[in-house]
Amino acid sequence: MPLDLNAVLEAMRVRGMERVFVLGSFERRVTIYSQQVRALNLIEALCRTGKITTGTPVAVVGAGVAGLTAAAAAAGRGAKVTVLEREAAPLSLFRSSPSRWLHPFIYDWPLPGSTTDRAGLPILDWTAGTVEEVVGQLALGWRKHARAVTELYGAEDINLFLVDGGVRTTWNVPLASGGVTPGDERFEVVVLAIGFGVEESTLPWQRSYWKRDDLDEYGWFNKGLDQRRSWLVSGCGDGALTDVLRLCLRDFRHENMVRDFVSDPRIVEAIEEVTRIESDPRAGDATNPEYLSTAYKALNLPFVIKKLKERLRPDTEVTLNATSPDYFTTGSSVLNRFLLAQLRHAGAFRFLPGAVLPTTAKDGDGVRVDFKDGLSRRFDRVVLRHGPKATVERWFPAVWGASKAYRETWKQAPMLLDRTREHLWVVGAFGSEDRPNLAASDPAPTANSSARARDSGTRSAMMREVPSRVQLARDIVNAFESP
Repeated sequence: MPLDLNAVLEAMRVRGMERVFVLGSFERRVTIYSQQVRALNLIEALCRTGKITTGTPVAVVGAGVAGLTAAAAAAGRGAKVTVLEREAAPLSLFRSSPSRWLHPFIYDWPLPGSTTDRAGLPILDWTAGTVEEVVGQLALGWRKHARAVTELYGAEDINLFLVDGGVRTTWNVPLASGGVTPGDERFEVVVLAIGFGVEESTLPWQRSYWKRDDLDEYGWFNKGLDQRRSWLVSGCGDGALTDVLRLCLRDFRHENMVRDFVSDPRIVEAIEEVTRIESDPRAGDATNPEYLSTAYKALNLPFVIKKLKERLRPDTEVTLNATSPDYFTTGSSVLNRFLLAQLRHAGAFRFLPGAVLPTTAKDGDGVRVDFKDGLSRRFDRVVLRHGPKATVERWFPAVWGASKAYRETWKQAPMLLDRTREHLWVVGAFGSEDRPNLAASDPAPTANSSARARDSGTRSAMMREVPSRVQLARDIVNAFESP
């Protein structure tokens, strides 16, 4: 089996639980597309090593996008698959946020192919659109595979017990009429596809990232009659930076911004500058956030700033809050860091450092935000993006504890060189597919060639310009292969 597939298998295997695999709960890049690719890579690796063959009983815990992709892929290779899901229906996380926009590749910018709309996957393929539109595509795709899978929704109290040659799994499914239906079955492979979790807050108005919100609404505002609404967005990950962009810019969508830039010949200058920043050895060092912050704050591209100023919303006064003034971190995408840096030069938002205290509370029609240094400020609206409590830790504490070493390793993993989200299966392994042409000189592997992505072409050349990250990627693989 190729080294890359072996590394994927070892990256997801739970230490001491040789038949339990955690899919996409620890990795840095967590787009829908990247989670689907990881699912297909995992199933391919399990099949290539003989852990999944025709008739192998497989449990997939979680019916989100990654879980359904893994279940469909395993069933297509002949496994006897059971899906266990706590919610009442599949894809439940996305059903309450219909207006957010999803795109398979946009967070890969500035790599070639980042504006390609179609995922090009052999299973549960989809094209960029609103969450509602994408969920519709995924649900339609799932129906083609569901007949070959046993689906158990509303499953609670899921527990795993290691037995010879497998994992005994128990659960309870509450009945609408009262009582429960207990389950107890032995599986040879268990895939935990339960995601990262959902943000929680004691603040009654706080909504998680995937809940419906009104951040994009500005039609109510009349400049001569209405007062601008003050917003505080707290956090420095992609969720927080995206919400700042939404609050500052009219009708914001990442892909529209990128397409607009691509049409301008000066985008080459922007890509060169971003590549220079990201290729510095200090860029991948999470212990040195000052480098990225200083570099992006110094990145000043007048033509981009001009385009952003033309899109500024008249109805909002936005303040970004983070615990440190170094809010351009490895925890956010290159694209969001780039856009926020230019938005900063456009004077579109304020920055207020400090840790937000849990004493923050509703204050009339607004919110009083209390900070650790004793400062209190009032805002009309507040968005807290401090991250969720890990679902694995909450539901499977033994798995969480056993995964500590490589959870820490993943924190240092470079996003653009995370090989678990590359196509590592051979074309045709999961049926027909139409892979996007991300780089014309990077042909997809076939059954007669290695599944490892070619180290050539524009996309790969750009990745080779990040030597520190290449070495870090190798270190991660070595760490996974160490006992």
